[in-house]
Amino acid sequence: MVTALDTMFGIAAITGIAFVVWSNIVFLRLLREVNAKSEPSERIDTPYIKNHALGIINRHRELYPESGLRRRVFRAMIVGLLLAFAAFCGAVTMGSSWSDGDTGSEHTHH
Repeated sequence: MVTALDTMFGIAAITGIAFVVWSNIVFLRLLREVNAKSEPSERIDTPYIKNHALGIINRHRELYPESGLRRRVFRAMIVGLLLAFAAFCGAVTMGSSWSDGDTGSEHTHH
């Protein structure tokens, strides 16, 4: 059975995931800004951003020193990870039905 506690942890987890997704969307905007001011040979394609994330951030800092975009990426990522982690820890430690394998279905065998 789904309890109010389960619902609270679920909302926190979904909100956390949404913040992480939002940080990735903002990071892609940051990448587009860096690529817009970079030579064609220096541009980074989207599939390779994981390998160059810190370089992209440093390059953005050089090109746009006053931009608040980097702070938005980090804030959204931190808030998202903290919410998702807190929801997981809370669900495990406070006895959520998530942690005991309860699927919410009531099957009885006679």
